[in-house]
Order: sequence, then structure tokens, then C-alpha cells
Amino acid sequence: MPGRSKATRGDEERASLTIQPQGGFRGMVALSPVTGEGTPVEGFSLSPGEVRV
Repeated sequence: MPGRSKATRGDEERASLTIQPQGGFRGMVALSPVTGEGTPVEGFSLSPGEVRV
């Protein structure tokens, strides 16, 4: 998966993400699209929005 991806309005972008819990962590992990500065991206969504690890 690229470190960065760009999509314009109406486009669909697909990528894979692997989450490996460390230190015995178990629980829900929320996935939120943000800019490089940490600002939430409006009009963009991830599916699923959270996963259990």
C-alpha cells in the first residue's frame, strides 16, 4: 500500500491495511481519514470504520 494516495470527488480508492496488535492489546481500532497535519477529511469515509483486533 502506498504511504499516500490521492482521489478526487467521485473516485473510489482501494487499499489494504494490516493491523497487528502489540503488547497484548485487544479491542476496537477506529479508522479515520486525516490530512498530513491531522485534520479530518470531509466527505471521505472508510469502510469499515473500525475493526476489532
